[in-house]
Amino acid sequence: RYISVTGVQTCALPISGISSQYLSGDSTSQTFKLPSSYTSLTPVLVFINNTKQALDTYSVSDGKIVFKKPPPMGKDNVQVVLGEY
Repeated sequence: RYISVTGVQTCALPISGISSQYLSGDSTSQTFKLPSSYTSLTPVLVFINNTKQALDTYSVSDGKIVFKKPPPMGKDNVQVVLGEY
């Protein structure tokens, strides 16, 4: 350990592949189906209008992503990034 180094150490699992799914928000829908390649172990990141969303603004289960608030209206304005181990 270095005494002069500060910060948080993290450990990440290796990710072998990344795929993206683009969704179109309509300001009312909160639930969207994920591709069949999704599993409960698949890491998920979400961007709305190119802004990364906090993990507490959505949940993922049973092959679906559910937003606390519906994404704003826009064509392909929601990017769901799925990692694969």
